[in-house]
Amino acid sequence: MKRQMKIIVILTVTVFLSCKNGKTTNDNKVEEINTKQTQQVESPKEKDFNFTKTHNTKNYSLTIESDNREMSTIKIYTKGMEYEFNETIEVEGQVIDTYMADLNQDGFKEFYIKFSQTDDSGNIGLLGFISNRGKSISMIEVEEPTDLRDVNTDKLIIENDKIIREFKTNGEIVNYRYKLSLGEASYVLQPSKQ
Repeated sequence: MKRQMKIIVILTVTVFLSCKNGKTTNDNKVEEINTKQTQQVESPKEKDFNFTKTHNTKNYSLTIESDNREMSTIKIYTKGMEYEFNETIEVEGQVIDTYMADLNQDGFKEFYIKFSQTDDSGNIGLLGFISNRGKSISMIEVEEPTDLRDVNTDKLIIENDKIIREFKTNGEIVNYRYKLSLGEASYVLQPSKQ
């Protein structure tokens, strides 16, 4: 009788463990299916961004993505920083290009987004972001020239750690060079007439 009891207990434990292991396998399959469904849902979001550019520095990267619509959603995020940056902003217009520069020559990069505005002016918009000693990112306040611009004459050149804006006002060409300085609460990009 004792021997039969031992066999029954062993069989019961074996059946119980088999069922439990089978359940774990099913849970893994369910988790695997859920993961596949999630990936399928997330993929179209990535495809909505038809402008993507990544800027790499020695210690981190900054990526800018835009869906480039009349009212564009721009996603800006970093990888490798002490305090990661992940922001989404909206602008009226479409991203033309993005740039990395060091206007204030402090050894840390700034990032600029040039976009065409959706109104009929042909003006070019500018957004800026600064690296705070390579540890975090902050938005730069960008000031615009106050001159009225002739339609479709606005040009914005970003190269060799300089930003130059050129446009016509009343048929005459006007040039501005931007300077980056520390303002009261943040960095400010100010146009200076040349």
